[in-house]
Amino acid sequence: MNNKNTSYSSKRLISLDILRDIVIVLMIFAHTMSFFYSGNNILIRTLQKYGDLVSFTTFFFVSGVTQYICAIKLTEKNWQNKKSQYIKNIFVLVSGYYLVAFIGSIKELSQLHANEYITYIFKIIFLINVPNFTEFILSFVIIKLLIYFFRKQFKFLIQYKYFGYFLGISLLLSGNLMSSYELPFPIHHYTSFIFGFKDWYRFPIMQYFIVFFLGLVTAKKIINRPKIKRLYVYLTFLAILLIFYIFIEISYVLNLDMQLLRFNRWPPTVLFLILGLFFIYSCLCISEMAKNVFNKISKYWIILSKNSLQIYIIHIIVLEFLSLAIDLQTTNVSLAVLIFMYIFIASGYISNFIHRKYLKQIIGQLRHK
Repeated sequence: MNNKNTSYSSKRLISLDILRDIVIVLMIFAHTMSFFYSGNNILIRTLQKYGDLVSFTTFFFVSGVTQYICAIKLTEKNWQNKKSQYIKNIFVLVSGYYLVAFIGSIKELSQLHANEYITYIFKIIFLINVPNFTEFILSFVIIKLLIYFFRKQFKFLIQYKYFGYFLGISLLLSGNLMSSYELPFPIHHYTSFIFGFKDWYRFPIMQYFIVFFLGLVTAKKIINRPKIKRLYVYLTFLAILLIFYIFIEISYVLNLDMQLLRFNRWPPTVLFLILGLFFIYSCLCISEMAKNVFNKISKYWIILSKNSLQIYIIHIIVLEFLSLAIDLQTTNVSLAVLIFMYIFIASGYISNFIHRKYLKQIIGQLRHK
């Protein structure tokens, strides 16, 4: 997508950037509270849980939109010219994963005996040990590899979208069933990225495929369309999601014991994804209607959305180093919010600095993850 800030409203999907900015704030808030807050303030815990609820689902949906624009939508000639850059982008993602993984493991490594270092590092390298807050990145690596090798198949699914919907729902339901399977070591460590494993902290591709596919389909429907058409698309998806939600509520009222419809994050169930998608399309509707307002202040918030990958990686690094430096768990709400503001501002500033000075050419295509 266009790298310039000029003519912003005509070059970018403003509603998409607004959505991404909102979820970046929620994500950093949720992670900061997870690191430093131990109190029971209802507002803090509600916002934290809401950030946990919508963050990955939103980013994966947005990834579907941007992958349609940057890869799927391209002509075959343009795709062939871009494939080498696409692989470099995947390499940047993998590098980002290992950077966060090793920094996030400093505390544990410091508590090990010298003869245990090699084993521990080996487990990180080969994905046996996946440190907290790094699982997020691996799912984007996998989906981008799938786009690279099966781009034509994705184009087919978008063309025949109802088959794609059926495939996505089937993968979600079957993935949740398969997540309880006991597989021998170390196979389950790798299959957990595909369909999850019990209550492990993973973002399995099978269950989240429907979210990514909805991003692809939404992109096709809204690109180069007038505002009223985009609003119609968002409202249509909201109505469909509401119907599914009502069906789930009716099943509860009737005391239907449907395991797959219960609310669960690890692995994600239908209800969990519906609530996340409802947030996405609601934000898109609101931001589309308030587009003129956001156009006027775009230069102040565009830094967040254009550097979302860097901000994700950097805010985790800042959190890890700060937690090592102060080793704090507070019940003081004001202090916790102050720490959040520090993490948020520092992550945005550092990310923008690195982007401008060092990584602009390397990760230009990754800024709209």
